Amino acid sequence: MVKTAKAKDNWSQRGISYRIDRNRGHPWTGEKEWDGMHVQANTEEALSAFISTAQRKFWEVWIRDNTGGKRAFLYKPHGALAPWGDPGPLP
Repeated sequence: MVKTAKAKDNWSQRGISYRIDRNRGHPWTGEKEWDGMHVQANTEEALSAFISTAQRKFWEVWIRDNTGGKRAFLYKPHGALAPWGDPGPLP
């Protein structure tokens, strides 16, 4: 994914780095046409702010490190422009 330098620098200045992988696959089913985003932050506060912004763009948190790593993985259907639901992990 290509972001404008200005948008990327804005998060960089807040201590956030992220990478979006388009059509990566669903986190637990592997189903095609899902996007994934890896996020690393300098502080928990910066990570929370980034996640809040991403959720307004229909990203959902799949996993957030709770061991002090200040990182998360978010996902959404490829090209999602509206709220969506996920049936959850398979039994």
